[in-house]
Amino acid sequence: MLALSLFRQWIAAANEYDRQFAAEKDLARVPAGDLMTEIEDRILEISCGAVSLALKTHFVVRQDHAAWVGETRLLRIREYFDDDPAWEVSFAVALLRDAAAIVPEIRELAAPVLHEDAALIDAEIEIQWARIMLAEPISPRLVEIFGEEHEAENRRKNEATLAAAMDRVANTEAKTARGRAVKAALGFVA
Repeated sequence: MLALSLFRQWIAAANEYDRQFAAEKDLARVPAGDLMTEIEDRILEISCGAVSLALKTHFVVRQDHAAWVGETRLLRIREYFDDDPAWEVSFAVALLRDAAAIVPEIRELAAPVLHEDAALIDAEIEIQWARIMLAEPISPRLVEIFGEEHEAENRRKNEATLAAAMDRVANTEAKTARGRAVKAALGFVA
C-alpha cells in the first residue's frame, strides 16, 4: 500500500522536522518541513480506497482543527475539551475515530483527542504550551505597538490557561497507564 507507506514516511519526516527545528529555529533551514508537504501532496494524489481516504481525513482534520503541540506529528483539537464543543469539532473527532479504525497509526498520532485518557494528554500539552508562553520575556516592541495592558492581559490569559489545565489534570481520573504517567509527571497522585 503506497499511501500507508507514504504516511509512515510522513511520520518519520515529522520527527525529523522536530529534531531539525530544535537545532535550528530558522524555518528556512528545516528541510523536513518541505518533505512533509511533498509527502502530503503525494498522498492527496492517490485514489486507492479506504486507506487513502482515512489518511486524507487525518490531514483535513489536522488542517482545519489542529492546535499547538510540541511534537509535529501529533494532532490535538483543544476545543474538543470545551464544555460544549461545536458540532464541527465533534464531527472532526468522529471522522478521526473512523479513520483510525482503518489506519491504526492515526489513533496514536491523535492520542490527544482519541486516547482513553485524551483529556489528560491534551491537558499536559496545554500545560507545556502555557509554561513556554509564560517563560517568554515581554517584548519591548510588542509593548510599544500594543501597550503594556495588552501584554499584561496576554499573561493573565496564559496563567488562566495553565491553571485550568492543571485543574483538569487534578480532577480527571486516569483510566490507563499513560494517563497515570501524565498525572504523576505533573505531580498528581495517579
